[in-house]
Amino acid sequence: MVPSRKVLFEEVRAIYAGAAGSLRLTGPAETEHVLPVSTYTGSGVKYEISLDFREGAVECRANVEKESVTLAAGIEDIALAAGIVERRGNVSHSARNLKQFTNLDLS
Repeated sequence: MVPSRKVLFEEVRAIYAGAAGSLRLTGPAETEHVLPVSTYTGSGVKYEISLDFREGAVECRANVEKESVTLAAGIEDIALAAGIVERRGNVSHSARNLKQFTNLDLS
């Protein structure tokens, strides 16, 4: 079962509250143009958490805007670049509920 946009927004606010405070991010800005998207911004980076109803998935991306170019990366791409994991498929980044989402293992 895919959660509703209301549930997504509530859970994103709960999950990101600590990080948003410690990183001094503004947000969330919540929009529903095509997909429900919750956005946090700060220090030249924009974090977007979106819900894809068809795939039943939540996607998290970090965006850096430089003049007319926007660079975007998903969680797995960032973990690979940071050296947290050695190869694709070694990042657990899925959850069926809030408890699983807050206990994600990036090791």
